[in-house]
Amino acid sequence: MQDPADRTPDKSVKALKRLVEKALFTTNWRLMSPGFEYRLGFLSGQLKGFSLDEDLLKIAREIWEKKKNSEG
Repeated sequence: MQDPADRTPDKSVKALKRLVEKALFTTNWRLMSPGFEYRLGFLSGQLKGFSLDEDLLKIAREIWEKKKNSEG
């Protein structure tokens, strides 16, 4: 992805990471470490899809905890 904004590389990475993590939170996809990389105006990163039952249960617990904490 190309970032046409006038912000610093660190701010670009942080903004995209926040956006992607929020969008993927209720799915079985997650951003892989180390996250995003900024080079010559382009941002790149990798995603990982989870399909094992134990991984899906962990993700479901994360979603449930966040929903529980935001309601109460």
